[in-house]
Amino acid sequence: MLLATLLSLLLTFIGVADHPRLLLPKGEEQSVLKVVQADKAIARVHQGILEQSEAYLECSPVIYEKEGKRLLFVSREAMKRIFYLSYAYRMTGEERYAARAVQEMLQVCGFSDWNPSHFLDTAEMALGVAIGYDWLYDYMSEEERAAVRKGLIDNAYSEATGRFTGFYKNANNWNQVCNAGLLYAALALYEDTPEESEAQIKRCIESNPLALTCYGPDGAYPEGFNYWGYGTSFQVLLIEALQTALGRDYGLMDAPGYLESAYFLQMASAPSGKVWNFYDAREQTSCNMMLYWFADKLDDPSVIYLEHQRLLKLPQGFAGDSGEDYFAEHRLLPCLPIFARKMDLTQEALPTRRYFVAKGGNTPLFIYRQGWKSNQDVYLAVKGGSAGTSHAHMDAGSFIYERDGVRWVMDLPMQEYITLESKGIDIWSYGQDSQRWDVFRMGNDSHSTVSIKGQKHNVRATATIAKTWTSAFKKGAQIDLRSTLGSAVSSAMRSVWVDASGDLHLLDELTAGDAPVELTITFTTPAEPRIDGDSITLDKDGKTLKVKHSCNVSCTAEVLTNEPPHSYDAPNPGSYRLRFTLAVPAAETATFKLELK
Repeated sequence: MLLATLLSLLLTFIGVADHPRLLLPKGEEQSVLKVVQADKAIARVHQGILEQSEAYLECSPVIYEKEGKRLLFVSREAMKRIFYLSYAYRMTGEERYAARAVQEMLQVCGFSDWNPSHFLDTAEMALGVAIGYDWLYDYMSEEERAAVRKGLIDNAYSEATGRFTGFYKNANNWNQVCNAGLLYAALALYEDTPEESEAQIKRCIESNPLALTCYGPDGAYPEGFNYWGYGTSFQVLLIEALQTALGRDYGLMDAPGYLESAYFLQMASAPSGKVWNFYDAREQTSCNMMLYWFADKLDDPSVIYLEHQRLLKLPQGFAGDSGEDYFAEHRLLPCLPIFARKMDLTQEALPTRRYFVAKGGNTPLFIYRQGWKSNQDVYLAVKGGSAGTSHAHMDAGSFIYERDGVRWVMDLPMQEYITLESKGIDIWSYGQDSQRWDVFRMGNDSHSTVSIKGQKHNVRATATIAKTWTSAFKKGAQIDLRSTLGSAVSSAMRSVWVDASGDLHLLDELTAGDAPVELTITFTTPAEPRIDGDSITLDKDGKTLKVKHSCNVSCTAEVLTNEPPHSYDAPNPGSYRLRFTLAVPAAETATFKLELK
């Protein structure tokens, strides 16, 4: 009640900025055009948006068509069209862009609903329509404004306190995306619906801090690379809208680890050009345009070093349907020149960071990157964590290793949800016996970790970082896997590091409980393993690594294909598993050592 009263008094005192008030305030168009003229990479993005906007002039408006339980593809396409076209109008003043954006807005505002049962669909649609309403307010007729207002009220406001709003209590991307969409609607319609808008702003400010707890304390985003791109992009949109419309962000930006998470994302991009794709993440890298916002807030232009390099390599047509191959959340592409306008891009700043260490939070992890200019650099990333967290896999103790331009130890990329949901697989239950863990790419069998033979990792356990090393001679981390493996072991410590030469070392010290136990140590690799007696080699792209291993208990080695075990599993061509099986007597400790050199 106190917050509601204070918020109402504040809005009465300071007022709400004039339209356009969201992201790019009135009169700021010239500052965008200035950076477009000054920087060829930003100019490339700007021109791509205009070219795609031109293409949209020939398209029919989107139609209501669900894919499984989701309308999300339609919501995202509508948002992209409205955002691009509205940007094109503000940058050029050409009314044909505004007219086409209004046509798209009227179309979706005539839908029967925005699929609130999967509220991301509603939220993304609301955000796109709200931007169009705000940015094109002076262009639209009152009749058009009324129709769009009705669409936002009926499909967003009316659902904001309904039965599908559990996202308010979630500490993940749902909270960020859904709050952002509803906030944009509230700020866009403020003059017309002040009471409803104030109520929604209050709900956002009260509930959004819960989502921000996931960044703390160190900045490691617990859902991985892809979902940083999703959740954090909408978090930036949310904060920036509060700042541009109301003049303050209510302290959201100061949440522990939030700004530092930009360095996590930067370090999760490996020298090979691939990303560290743990959890539900794809392997290919993409430009995360929101890093331009972070670089400004951190006053650190090195944050966008990799992003700027990627912009210069964009192919023709990058802003079209293939945009998702080049940008995280490519429908938000106008944000890039908007945020870049605040920066001095005349000086290239090379990152100096070599390590990112997060011992706290839901997903403790360690990253080492040898350098920033060569794809031949050594890269090691090691993680702990729990399979019971959002979008997690059973991969505690897994790691990625690159050198000489090759990813020698890998994580299989995520399998797209629709391919599993369409076959009736429940991937959203995280219980110990959930079907999620039967999916090959999600269960522990496919990951480079330690397992009890034939058993799944303990969902309720959390693997923690016990030690890290950052010296010239040893760079890596030690992970405590005892709770992950369960009562069959009394201790389980995994140490992974690279030495001064860049060679990989692994030491697993695994103590059995009161009964003998069989343990498996698995490495997933795109290289072809060859076993010849006691000699093991990995061959990839004309390069070879020798695998040296030793163990003080009975140990057998085998090469496994990654042929899918179920009809619903995605194929995994060009990848293998090298697996060691250890027979550990009761109460004894197995010491397994491995080197890749």
